[in-house]
Amino acid sequence: MVKINISKEGININNTNVTKMDIESFNSIFGNCRIPELDGNNIESNSEKKVVIWDDYGVFAHTINLNTLLSFSVQFADDPGFVPNWDVKIWRPYKYFSGEFCINGKSYIKYTEKDKERRYVEIKVGNHKCIFSRVSGKQEFAYVEIIHTEPKISTSKYVQQKMQGEILYFKNFNFKLAVIEELMFTKKLLKPEFDVYDFVKDYNRREIDIDSEGYEIIPEVKKYFQDLEIRKDLAKEVEELYLDGGNKIYVQLCPFWDGEDDLFTIKAISEDEIIQFSNLRKITDTLLEENDKNMNLLKKYNIEIGR
Repeated sequence: MVKINISKEGININNTNVTKMDIESFNSIFGNCRIPELDGNNIESNSEKKVVIWDDYGVFAHTINLNTLLSFSVQFADDPGFVPNWDVKIWRPYKYFSGEFCINGKSYIKYTEKDKERRYVEIKVGNHKCIFSRVSGKQEFAYVEIIHTEPKISTSKYVQQKMQGEILYFKNFNFKLAVIEELMFTKKLLKPEFDVYDFVKDYNRREIDIDSEGYEIIPEVKKYFQDLEIRKDLAKEVEELYLDGGNKIYVQLCPFWDGEDDLFTIKAISEDEIIQFSNLRKITDTLLEENDKNMNLLKKYNIEIGR
């Protein structure tokens, strides 16, 4: 029985570590592959990308020029709901995979059972992505595609250095965001100017998918701004704070925020925070909670509230 294990160390098939993603390596394990005949239905006929198949093991792969594997897949079952414009039977193994498919030494079911409502389940394992595809309308999976991903190398653009000298104190995160908006995006005094799409490309600890995660605050972006130290001497540059749902800072943390809730509302400002900004004379407000404590504090320091 064939056992395939995907782990952070790589791909292991029947106790053999696959160190190179190419046809030769897989042929040495499964025997010579079948290369489907080219015909009018061949989706790969006009491309360098070709399909190769190891029928007896229920394994197939997409290759470049019949050499390097772009990915390989394990076929668990047919999917009657998948109706392409080409003859799927020719381009899939004649037999199903009957072995054991594991992630980190454990059955893949352990890693996929929590996502029963999703048609596709993606699991990142080391430098590989395992993308499981369910049979249409059922819980069982038709196949899994394993894709090798090169590790991202950070440019260190967003690595924060310990600040020398005195730094500003913040107790309330949303107030800090308002100050960052003024110093980073309006006056261009805080560097680097943050761009969430650039940050995601540079971030190498995990893959951040803005399209799916951008409707809530992205944790890694929040931590970046929580940890961001601001020199105390920059406080004198803050003369006005403009609080609006369209500010650039907010779409860095939550790219698809619609501005319709109180996610970034400043509900409190402490005296220890406000006293640092001796030149602050006006807060143009749509995101400041106008409670007695906030209003009295701003009045004490002669800070005007505008609209």
